[in-house]
Amino acid sequence: MYWPTGSASRLSSTTSHPEEELAGIEACPPTPQAPIGLFATWTATELSVWNPKPKIVITKLVRSQDSLSRLGKNRFVKWKPDKAEHLLVISTVKSALIIYRLEALPDSSVYTLPPDHSTSFLSTGPADRIPFPTLALKLVGEIPRVDSTEEISCLALTPTHILIGISSPAPQLRTISWSSIRLSFFSSDSHPHPHHYQQQIQPLNSIPSVKFSPKKTLLANFDWFIDKSVTLISITYSSDLNVYIFVTSDGRAYVAHLLCVRRTPQAAAHPATATRVIEDEEVGWMGSCFHEPVERLAHLPATGACAINFRFSLVAIGVQKGIVDVYNLRGSAFLTNYSHSVDLSASQQSTGQKEESGEAVVNACAWCDF
Repeated sequence: MYWPTGSASRLSSTTSHPEEELAGIEACPPTPQAPIGLFATWTATELSVWNPKPKIVITKLVRSQDSLSRLGKNRFVKWKPDKAEHLLVISTVKSALIIYRLEALPDSSVYTLPPDHSTSFLSTGPADRIPFPTLALKLVGEIPRVDSTEEISCLALTPTHILIGISSPAPQLRTISWSSIRLSFFSSDSHPHPHHYQQQIQPLNSIPSVKFSPKKTLLANFDWFIDKSVTLISITYSSDLNVYIFVTSDGRAYVAHLLCVRRTPQAAAHPATATRVIEDEEVGWMGSCFHEPVERLAHLPATGACAINFRFSLVAIGVQKGIVDVYNLRGSAFLTNYSHSVDLSASQQSTGQKEESGEAVVNACAWCDF
């Protein structure tokens, strides 16, 4: 049996623009540098990375006015699911991507405690004694949009790819491999870029910016899509199950798989020259619809909120009127069947989070790790 041992706390962080509201929060998995994980919060112009226990900001980014004018304000932030390193991507309102990496500062300290404070204050607890992470944000590079008419509708990060949903000019799904990003950006690490901590600003002439030619797939070419004119409003990926959940603008949800083949490593031109890393080559997508708005079955249109439970092979889909529909994933092909629904409208009404129509909204959902 589990008993609650604490209560919710309100996060507070000093910002350069007090009028800006918190735009989102996103957690990342534990790594050797941060054994209990980290989470990020952001506003339109700033990004803060927090240690969960104690809840303290360990590094902060304040974007320059030049960066905001060229690439646009922050829209949402995603972490790469990687247990070896911390990489995050900022998607802006101008459909640009900005990639950052958290790097350890072995010879530095994030905080200097007063003489009368013990260093145990920066430990995670009396029983854990996990060292406080000393990390700083480092700019990896920028990926500006190629066409001014492009609009990003959603973004997802996997261990191998960045998935980008494009709503205009033609609804499509784009993929950029992390291996191509490494070849383009990380090869320039011999020219170190200053870290973004304590509100330092990156010089414009040192910012790496690369125009990629990502793999483009028109949604109209997905023969397993019921409506070919839709756009993607959310992409959810489970690295444990290696499965994707697409939610489309018509309120449907699909379970999808990315088909890849293993490339043969290229031979080195010279014995002393390192060969390229072997990567999976994308072949195509396959999938099926498992949530379809059907009035007679009381299945409402999906809103885009989605969470996957690996332990019990469950998928939670947020739908209209403050309801969450839960589905089972079965077999190697991940066939789905409806399990049950959770009506959250009563609690949503108490928070005042409603649509213009007066109906409660499920903006996000997640499973607890017990």
